[in-house]
Amino acid sequence: MSKASDFKFRFFCVLLAFFVIASFVGINRASLTAEAVMDQPSSWAAAEVESARIAGLIPMSLILGHRDNTTRIEFCHLVMNMIQIKSGKSIPDYLNLRGLVIDAGVFTDTSDGMILAANALGIVNGIGGGLFNPSGTLQRQQAAAMLARAATVLGFDQPNDQAMVFADGGNFDSYAVGPINFISACSDRTSMRRVMGGVGENRFDPKASYTKEQAILTMLRLYNAFDYEIVSQVLYIDAIEGSLMQGNTLTAGTVEYDITPEIDPVLQWQWLRSDTVDGVYQKIPGANSRQYKTTADDVDKYINVSVTASGSATGVGISTPVLIEPFQLILMPFRPVVGFYPVLTDGTPTSPFAGGKGTESEPYLIANTEQFLLLKDKTIDTYFKLSNDITLPLNETIKGKFYGHLDGAGKKITMSSNNGQGIFNEIVSGATIKNLIVAGGMTGSGLRSKSIGRLTNLNYGNITRCGSEMSSMLFTKGINLRVGALVGRNFGIVSECYSTGIIRLELEAREAINGYYPSLMDNLLTDWNRGWVGGLVGINMSGGSVRNSYSHVTVVIEAPGELSYGKSGGLISVNEGNVINCYSIGSVSKNKYKGGLIGQRTTHAVIQSSYFDKNTSGLSDNYSKGIPKTTAEMKNQATYVGWSADIWQFSSDNTQYPELKWK
Repeated sequence: MSKASDFKFRFFCVLLAFFVIASFVGINRASLTAEAVMDQPSSWAAAEVESARIAGLIPMSLILGHRDNTTRIEFCHLVMNMIQIKSGKSIPDYLNLRGLVIDAGVFTDTSDGMILAANALGIVNGIGGGLFNPSGTLQRQQAAAMLARAATVLGFDQPNDQAMVFADGGNFDSYAVGPINFISACSDRTSMRRVMGGVGENRFDPKASYTKEQAILTMLRLYNAFDYEIVSQVLYIDAIEGSLMQGNTLTAGTVEYDITPEIDPVLQWQWLRSDTVDGVYQKIPGANSRQYKTTADDVDKYINVSVTASGSATGVGISTPVLIEPFQLILMPFRPVVGFYPVLTDGTPTSPFAGGKGTESEPYLIANTEQFLLLKDKTIDTYFKLSNDITLPLNETIKGKFYGHLDGAGKKITMSSNNGQGIFNEIVSGATIKNLIVAGGMTGSGLRSKSIGRLTNLNYGNITRCGSEMSSMLFTKGINLRVGALVGRNFGIVSECYSTGIIRLELEAREAINGYYPSLMDNLLTDWNRGWVGGLVGINMSGGSVRNSYSHVTVVIEAPGELSYGKSGGLISVNEGNVINCYSIGSVSKNKYKGGLIGQRTTHAVIQSSYFDKNTSGLSDNYSKGIPKTTAEMKNQATYVGWSADIWQFSSDNTQYPELKWK
């Protein structure tokens, strides 16, 4: 071949290769351009798709291919994401608070968490035979059914428009008739567009496919169709109150909610019985009120109570079980004329005390530890008075009920314990404690379902002018503990009292099972673990009153695990009663429910003229739980409007916090 011919041949090959490559690049450019177009929403949908994106309604699985058909799993993810955004709760929290549990084996062709959660909520049921068909193309009637059920789950069950009548209604599958009527009667309140209307010519076309952009638009419109009403969720019942013996009446304690209902919900009660603490609890026939009188059938059995709420609250809560003991006949002496101990004819007392006759004018005098421990019995309407400071041995306390009247006369009782027992276990209604200082440290590990107070675990009586000057109260691996520096739970009156020191409660970690929250009814051992810590009183119950008192206590709660949480307050963790003319200045841990003065309050609780230092507490609550003030304001007498100068002493130069005059 000549050089000229060789050159021509080579030139032809290069030119041919150029055209082939150019053609290939052009084809791929066209293909890429087509894909890019498909990824973008249509012009008629672009504005609403952008609104949905801004609202957070589009999950990652639907950010591309807007004009592609939607699969069943994609639409399910879209629905569940909308529920999270609208309710402000994660799906696990939403399930748990509604008392629902995922059935991991309901479908054999998917284990997707959102699909299983949607099934638990009643939004999806599958296609039959244990199948969900996650990658199947979504039909319009299937989308309508899921939208309507999601609206109902969120409390939107009354459409805001008129239902449309479709010419092809005879083609609807039976399950879709109601949902299509419902969802076609719902309109976006901002655009007035139907959440899901027809496709033209008065048809719905129930079995047609549904594109991603159509799915996103309908989700945005449903999101805008209604306001989500915050319905409180029942968490648990605080405790079972009453004497745990045959023939006594038990009362279900306070029902705890995630958010305090603004309107009292309707509550249905059910008492249950089991042979063992972790056994199967059977319903007790006819035991359907808040109170239950135990019978011989309950002896040596475990009893708990469940509550089901409706109206302004939903869900099921249950109490910690208690063991019923046999009936015991307790003979109580008649009220004595002069104390419990006989007096000789010459007036000389024969009691083991240091003096006195046990009357109001001549109380028994307590001079040492042995005499103080006599308060374990024989105290009804009897009067006692300390004449010396007392130091109690480890865990030596008044473990029963105190029925009498104790005047501390400004003396101090020092006691250490490692079992969560206060100096008194319970001060009954009508009993009084006054002018007493309590001191010492408390520790404990693995304590369960207890109320703990330095002076008393439970108070139904009247505590006046008492103080808690402890070094610390430190509890680890606690389960459902209610802790206060002075009183664990208060049903009575606490007035002119104070507390100092530190309370630290570490809860035992509770974890979800396989990533899902268990039913509280199904498994008591995986129930929520709660902790309540108040700087002066753990929980102030309905009818309880805390007046003219303060706390300088540091409050710390550690709540590890998915199913553990605490409520902390500088003065009180939860207030259901009255708090008047009180303040707190201690720091408070930053757990879920917290407050500089009150961690949480119920709807009918009263809080008047009470304040907390927002600088030292590190918190600044709203005014419904106490009034936040700066440190300078807390030391200024002008802050405390209406506080009595007969009770409180204020520094003349506004450099000190208010002090109780009796101190």
